[in-house]
Amino acid sequence: MTNISNKLQKIFVKTKNGQKEFIVFKKTLYPFNILKGESYPIFNFITKPKNIFDIGANIGTASFFFAEHYPESKIYSFEPARDLMPILQKNLNSYKNISIINKAVKDINDKKSKLFIDSHNYDGSSLHSEYINSNDLNVNNFEIVETINIADFCLENKIKEIDILKIDAEGSEYDILYSLNNSITKISVIYCESHNSKNYLKINNLLEKSHKIIRDYKKNNDLFETVYVRKKYYEKYFK
Repeated sequence: MTNISNKLQKIFVKTKNGQKEFIVFKKTLYPFNILKGESYPIFNFITKPKNIFDIGANIGTASFFFAEHYPESKIYSFEPARDLMPILQKNLNSYKNISIINKAVKDINDKKSKLFIDSHNYDGSSLHSEYINSNDLNVNNFEIVETINIADFCLENKIKEIDILKIDAEGSEYDILYSLNNSITKISVIYCESHNSKNYLKINNLLEKSHKIIRDYKKNNDLFETVYVRKKYYEKYFK
């Protein structure tokens, strides 16, 4: 963490148990949007989700947000970047219902992969070399990380269903969702960040039979934030 410590700042956020210290990157707004509840709307029809997956946990802001709203849920936070582990652990160490997995989620279980590091603010690191130019990544700045497949992870941990899925995997979103096969149809809510219009359209096509879009925010031509709700909930609560 030594090479990024000068890019960090401490803030204090309000929790159910009082003020909590939280470490964020300087000059970034997204953690504040998440902490204020602007990024991940909470739905009344989901009262006690059993399993929540946070793929691309970064510094743990989304996992923290979910832990505050769903204290009885089991939250799995996946983050491959080693430099982020001390921050992630410090931000989430008070929540016993969160498990941190220092691995990259992929569609195939190939054990190890290159993670190209975004050393600017660490939120653009990607397994995809095609993102090197678009995200100002350096082809020589990478680390070898362990990888994991969600289907295998669920099988090993006897997880039958994912109730809430948040995914921000810097270009891997479609491949990961596709690898879930039929189990994707049982996910109640999917919070997805797509990193180009091609992936955005592919994800929409993949989910159109099982989910409906209830919020769609286009930040720019290369970044889309979309909330998908399982159709049975959409028909009951949103029509």
